[in-house]
Amino acid sequence: MKIEDKLKKLFHENLEQGAGAIPDFQPMWEEAERSHRRKQHLIWKIAASLLLAGTIGVVVLLSHQDDKNATIIAITLWNEPTKSLTVPQSGLEISELTIWKSPTGFLLPKNNQ
Repeated sequence: MKIEDKLKKLFHENLEQGAGAIPDFQPMWEEAERSHRRKQHLIWKIAASLLLAGTIGVVVLLSHQDDKNATIIAITLWNEPTKSLTVPQSGLEISELTIWKSPTGFLLPKNNQ
């Protein structure tokens, strides 16, 4: 037998043995296609979740903007807590305490007049 014939014989024997181990193409292709679809669905689910979370965050921030405006209005209505400590200036001796004015008094609308 020639070397070439021996090689052909070995090739065909190995080919027949290995043919059983090779999976069919169609099931492999279908599995790869399903896997690709799962990945795409996962990406879209993540994107939708992030969009929903961002939308909820914006809505919450905008809804709390009204609360901040209410706080600003409440600050302008604030009265000095130490005003009762000063002595009324009608007919009494003026002391340094009665001349003293709050350093934040100018922030109140009635003191700006």
